Amino acid sequence: MGVKTLRDNKKTWAVNKRAELNKKLNKILTEELKDEESMRKLLAHYRIVGLYTYSLFNTMLIKAQGGTIAQSFTRWKKLNRHVKKGEKAYIYVYVPITVKEEITIEDEEGNETIEEVEKVKFLLKPVFDISQTEGEPLKYEHNTEVYNSNLEYNKLKEIIEKKIGLGVTETPIEARGRLLPAIIQISEFSNEIDKVRTLIHETAHYLLDHLEDERPREILEIEAEAVTFLVLEYFNFLVELSRAYVEHWKELTDNDRIKEVKKGKILKVADKIIQMVKDD
Repeated sequence: MGVKTLRDNKKTWAVNKRAELNKKLNKILTEELKDEESMRKLLAHYRIVGLYTYSLFNTMLIKAQGGTIAQSFTRWKKLNRHVKKGEKAYIYVYVPITVKEEITIEDEEGNETIEEVEKVKFLLKPVFDISQTEGEPLKYEHNTEVYNSNLEYNKLKEIIEKKIGLGVTETPIEARGRLLPAIIQISEFSNEIDKVRTLIHETAHYLLDHLEDERPREILEIEAEAVTFLVLEYFNFLVELSRAYVEHWKELTDNDRIKEVKKGKILKVADKIIQMVKDD
């Protein structure tokens, strides 16, 4: 078999595998994101597996494939465990790698230059579930990353302005908040809790690329509200999922339109905001 054939076969496998994983992830998230109780369970799972540095997206991808805590063959060895003889990897996660690519840049006079840029790509890598290993018990405590309600509005505002580049202002508007192309407006009449929630909600809209999204408003609100609830739940910030969210979710499910909700992107954006706050 030639090199080109092997390369083509590998590419075809990756395309098919991604489609399979997306289908599994979509199925489990349709259940996980439908109400408060299931979303809280989702975050509890993330806090356990998150101790091993996986993103929220990969955490749920592992769960969608029937796993709990999964690691690479090498990582299990470092944890003083080993993969049992005869076990095959059936779980895959996305691993980022940095690659260099050449791009052509044309100036105002039509002159072309070639520059080398770095891009991040995500490759599928096999991992093994803890049930496929044996050795020393894992040393961790369930849910050790529960935070007390330490999200302060001014601190959160500073993080968003610094790490995302969005301006945040308080204005006398009737709505709790409003997202404009380069700025988030927060009602100056809101209390501290509402300001925190609204700031995360509008930031979610921005990171979800909703400014130019032409899908129905209820779908955009479902995505932003899901991100908001996941972030606040992670930091143990007491908040309730809106009634409108649950009603819209049920309506879309009944009409078989729930597939229009970008569930994987909800996880990615929620994880991005969580990590920004944790790393500050």
